[in-house]
Amino acid sequence: MELSLKITLFNRLILAADAQANLAEYYTIDSWDEQGQPTAYTWVNVDMTEPTQEQLDAENLVYQEELLEERIRPVIGTILLRLEPTIDFYPLYERGQKYSEAKWQDDLMNEQNATLRAEYQGRIDAMNDTKAPIDTRITELEAILEADRTEEEQQELDDLLLQQAQLQTQIDEDQAAMDAITDVTPGPRPTWEAVKTEFAAYEAELAAAAAALDAEEAELQAMNLGEVLMSLIGPDVRYWFEGRQLYDNLIISEGEKPTLQAIRDEWVVLEPVLQAQQARLAKKVGGSQVRLICDSLLDLVAGNNLEKSLTIAQIDQMETDYADILAALKNYRPDKAFALITAMTPDGTLVTQEDKDEYLAEFAAFGIQ
Repeated sequence: MELSLKITLFNRLILAADAQANLAEYYTIDSWDEQGQPTAYTWVNVDMTEPTQEQLDAENLVYQEELLEERIRPVIGTILLRLEPTIDFYPLYERGQKYSEAKWQDDLMNEQNATLRAEYQGRIDAMNDTKAPIDTRITELEAILEADRTEEEQQELDDLLLQQAQLQTQIDEDQAAMDAITDVTPGPRPTWEAVKTEFAAYEAELAAAAAALDAEEAELQAMNLGEVLMSLIGPDVRYWFEGRQLYDNLIISEGEKPTLQAIRDEWVVLEPVLQAQQARLAKKVGGSQVRLICDSLLDLVAGNNLEKSLTIAQIDQMETDYADILAALKNYRPDKAFALITAMTPDGTLVTQEDKDEYLAEFAAFGIQ
């Protein structure tokens, strides 16, 4: 177990026992690496025993599960749709909640319906309570023969009948509204284990897709795409990428964009042709380099002879004594000339040690040493 993880688990166990704990009173970090990660610690608290590996492993299972929850939560809708393509309702997380603790939309809707029904029922009950004495009084007044009612009793009856009708209308409307409330049928609830399994598959697919894009980008970068497009479309083609060097980001200025497979097929044909051209060019460049090295050394020898004011006889003697070296340079054999100069012992007059060092330095300037 990495020490940084171990310290995190220490902190969780300590704070679980005492939310106000001062962590510095439990352990000290003795050293850190260049990346700022702890490399050594000392447990200093005498009241709490250092957690055992078994305790740390148990806490780590809980911790890793929490980290997994945090990774899944932002894409839970995608994961549930992968598990249940017809799903209509999703869990609504509150801060810090687990999947198993989250309230689902259908449950919340039904709870809201229950609250609304209770509100309607409370209003209906209150109106019925208000209407009950009115009903009783109306019954009493209607029991009196109309001819025997006083003017005041008739007016009271008329007023009460109006109130009764108004209350009953409101009661009927509220009852109809309450009856119209329809609960939703709870949808599928994938288990947490199913969600974790599907999330692992989802992450694997994302990783595979990312790897495929990386491979495609590397493939296109390895091609001479300009040559391919000129061969497929024409010499005046212009192209660029909007974003990463991927086929979908490839923009062609004119003409129809070739398929990726067409580009691949054309590169199979063009690559050996271009490689052969490159090999021929390399040979030409290599030949020019060989001539340049040898001519440079011959110029240097002639310059040294002139600088040392060698006589014609001395120059003739040098050409005799060092004929193999001069022949190798004139025949453009820098490898042979380098070996001979490296092995030679300067005579001190015709060729000095300083001359030899200068010749070897000239070879080194061309990468031969």
